[in-house]
Amino acid sequence: MLSLFEQSWFPIISGLVILYFAFRFLVLKNTGVVRSKTKPEPKDKEGYCRAGGLILVFFGAGILLSGFIETRFPGASFIVIVICTLTTLFLWKRMNDKYE
Repeated sequence: MLSLFEQSWFPIISGLVILYFAFRFLVLKNTGVVRSKTKPEPKDKEGYCRAGGLILVFFGAGILLSGFIETRFPGASFIVIVICTLTTLFLWKRMNDKYE
């Protein structure tokens, strides 16, 4: 376990931080974690928080997965990060278009 953390500490900590923000978004319904204070609240705050939280859960889980894969297959880990990032960006854009 220690060697896993020594090798891939950054993706593991990053994934846990992203999952923390997903918790704040899903459970606490705090839109301020991802929106600036100057933007108005979304039309459907419940739907926005649910969709955004699920996207953040997907991204955090993907980053954690890449951290575990990094110990055996560094190239595959990079591919997982790229795919998760591009998918997250695409889904986030669709969510913003839907709820604003």
